[in-house]
Amino acid sequence: SAVSAVLGQKLTYGGSVAFTPYHASSSGYTNPSSEVWGGSYPYLVRVSSKYDPSSAYKDQQVVMQASTLKGKLESYLNTTLSDDPAAWNIRLTTNDSGYVSTVSLTAADGSSCTLTGRQMRETVLAYGIRSHAFTIEVSGDQVIFTTNGYGHGVGMSQTGANAYAANEGWTYAQILSHYYPGTTLS
Repeated sequence: SAVSAVLGQKLTYGGSVAFTPYHASSSGYTNPSSEVWGGSYPYLVRVSSKYDPSSAYKDQQVVMQASTLKGKLESYLNTTLSDDPAAWNIRLTTNDSGYVSTVSLTAADGSSCTLTGRQMRETVLAYGIRSHAFTIEVSGDQVIFTTNGYGHGVGMSQTGANAYAANEGWTYAQILSHYYPGTTLS
């Protein structure tokens, strides 16, 4: 019956069918498409998803042996890192949504290496963490990733959509309008 109720409806922007990605849960704000994939859709912008930070996807930790991460980073960056992870001098920059834009490290020869938060999550860690909204803590011979959210963060948050419907009585049209601003449901 749910499918029958919306059969024939579509979400458009400027007369064309809208690209409507979604994810499990954001960091509290969605990610603009331009900051994740490089392409820009005027309706895939940063919006609040206020229920996400209280979800089960908040502060999820993954602990990894520093030697394991070292091997993965050295392979990806084609460099050599110190055996002491504290010497990597890991520095993160984040965008306004709380997702990691860049991860900078210091190689054993003192040079600087940089990769994106998505590259860390998707390629280096092979999706071993749930989101590229993360922090990194070095603790002895371990590296602790703490993530918020689950997925790329672009478009509609499933956690947020469910919570807006349950807690505020939003209709599917209101949810779509919130997560894809400027689109038209017809």
